[in-house]
Amino acid sequence: MNPKPITEARNPLLALALPALKRARKRAEAVALATNTELIQVVGGKIVRVRPTRARRISLVTARRNLGRIVAEVGRTGTPVSLTRRGKIVARIVPEVHGPLADLTRELHDLREPSSRGLKRRTARRPRAKRRH
Repeated sequence: MNPKPITEARNPLLALALPALKRARKRAEAVALATNTELIQVVGGKIVRVRPTRARRISLVTARRNLGRIVAEVGRTGTPVSLTRRGKIVARIVPEVHGPLADLTRELHDLREPSSRGLKRRTARRPRAKRRH
């Protein structure tokens, strides 16, 4: 398996696949939230209906006090939590990606062309040679 991220793929379509999937998921969640409908997802190898919820907002002060409980809740429910400072979101705690999306990410990495391995090396800017006076 190629360890480089898919965003560095030589094929531009492969490089854009993961961001497109993330945008599609975000849009589907927004539509489901607005229309009060459920999303169909695969969780733990089973097809389940999931009702999207808005991310909880918690101040940084509260998060410091209850970080263990917040992380456990995010892991258990899969619902992200937004951390705020003076009412503005500064960070998010999101669940780890498992299941089909993680599998798809691995498959996309495997599809990358072997010739792109040296792409970073070839495109890296070389230092200028010093001029003699």
